[in-house]
Amino acid sequence: MKQSHRPIQILLWIIALYHLTLGFLLVYSGELSIRAAEAFWGWRITGSPELGIVGGILGCYGIAFGLMMAVAARDPVRHRPLMTIGIVLIALRLLQRAASAEGVMEVFEVSSGRYWAGFVFVVVMGALLTGARLLVERDARKAAA
Repeated sequence: MKQSHRPIQILLWIIALYHLTLGFLLVYSGELSIRAAEAFWGWRITGSPELGIVGGILGCYGIAFGLMMAVAARDPVRHRPLMTIGIVLIALRLLQRAASAEGVMEVFEVSSGRYWAGFVFVVVMGALLTGARLLVERDARKAAA
């Protein structure tokens, strides 16, 4: 592994740990996940049995995404297709966030500023991941030449 890939690995580990943490909170602790949603995104959520079930399902996807990014972090050049999948998932997430912004702000009583700050956070994560993916692709092509 090239030393120049260390920042890419750190980025991938941060993305992995973020998603693993939130995923496990959703799967195993409805109350903590509600508190995390308010702390991270300003969402006011009322707990319910239905929320616990849906949250657990979504948490499994968060865990899977986190594991995928953790595998990519171990060897970004070898696992660059996983980075591409991550970019696609983040792009889909941004589209979904943009499409549901008004409803989320109303239902979860989130201020516009807080909501769009979270949106920008995801944009930055996606942009950094895209830049990292381009760098490892360049290095893979150089190594193959």
